[in-house]
Amino acid sequence: MALSYSKVYLRADGGVEIGLGHLYRCYNLGMALRKRFECVFLCESMPEEFAKMVRATGIEVRSAEADGGGICGQIVVLDGYGFREDEMRRWSERGNYVVHIDDLNELYFDCDMVISHGPQNRPQDYRARPGCRLLVGPEYAMIAPQFYSRSRTFSETVDSVFVGFGGSDAGNVTAYVLDRIYSPSIHFSVVVGMAYEHGDTLALYAAKPNVEILSNVGQARLAEVLSRCDCAIVGGGTQSLEVCASGVPALCLAVADNQVRVCEKYEEKGMAKCAGVYGVVADGELEDRWRRFVGDSGQRRAIIETNRRIFERPGSDRIADILRSVVDERRGLDEPRER
Repeated sequence: MALSYSKVYLRADGGVEIGLGHLYRCYNLGMALRKRFECVFLCESMPEEFAKMVRATGIEVRSAEADGGGICGQIVVLDGYGFREDEMRRWSERGNYVVHIDDLNELYFDCDMVISHGPQNRPQDYRARPGCRLLVGPEYAMIAPQFYSRSRTFSETVDSVFVGFGGSDAGNVTAYVLDRIYSPSIHFSVVVGMAYEHGDTLALYAAKPNVEILSNVGQARLAEVLSRCDCAIVGGGTQSLEVCASGVPALCLAVADNQVRVCEKYEEKGMAKCAGVYGVVADGELEDRWRRFVGDSGQRRAIIETNRRIFERPGSDRIADILRSVVDERRGLDEPRER
């Protein structure tokens, strides 16, 4: 079997129910990898607006069902909770170099590389095939480079707040949070994604002069919005890494079961404060935690310093460099030797 490793197939899905985090981090990784490899998205579901954005960069979008079977001797990146041991094995048996992007650490990883960019996992806790490379920690965050290296002046007071709960926010946590932390003396930048379906519930806030509601903004625009904010309240998904890398101190509210450990670890590592779990936090508790967070300038300053050390360089670039060196080594081993 010819092992060319000339293409990277990014197998991920996204939409209203499962969010857009898997798609965005594969997109950012693909943007870093395309300097060396031809990149292709394989999807069963992808919002059309997202597909347009991907195609505009020159990255193909194909049907997973139509194109999955014939891929051999390439790099395959799997990102999604449905890609379990049998799926990893199926891709590996065709001679592909298989990369699994993971959050939960619940599987035996029968693949060549695991990437886990949240704060919740440790390399020593993974069960994987011998030789599997583990890239674990926020330094491997697959977020856009625009979120890094933004100089900002620390503000002792909070005059501007970022509110964001991902690309879909199926539970409409955005409105829930605004109802509890809104203040007429603070400017609010509220960002909702392309899969957000609750716009009518924000009409009251959209009419207020101190609230801007931004929909379906690109990553460069999102980074610019964050650069103007003194702090943030966000979920525990990929967007929280974007906020941390941007140097914006954040209060993180877990909006799904798989975000609970993430938010707890953010606080343990000093990267953010944990606001608890949406639907579990008692009435008045979120408001109290928010007031204490906003009022503690020393804590917010310490969070910024911690994240500055962690997010020194774009994680996707780190991963791309490692993958390039791995492929170069494998190609060298596969080349026939002269006798």
